[in-house]
Amino acid sequence: MPRRLKVAVSVPRELIERADEASRSSKTSRSAVFERALAAYFAGEETAERSRRYVGGYRKAPERAPEIAEALALAKVALTAERWP
Repeated sequence: MPRRLKVAVSVPRELIERADEASRSSKTSRSAVFERALAAYFAGEETAERSRRYVGGYRKAPERAPEIAEALALAKVALTAERWP
């Protein structure tokens, strides 16, 4: 199977004009602009999914009081060691 495939999609004129401007300013093809846009979209989706799982994990097993107290104590030590303007 070829590494790259051609597809036909309907896109509002304003987006095509912006894609063409991005293509000209970055000296790349329109295809490269769309490829970067899709890659950024899917990267954002993956980040959002990881965040949902992370939050879900904390909701299932939140920190307990001793863990919170230890984190605060360590933060105080770390912050007092810093030189503040």
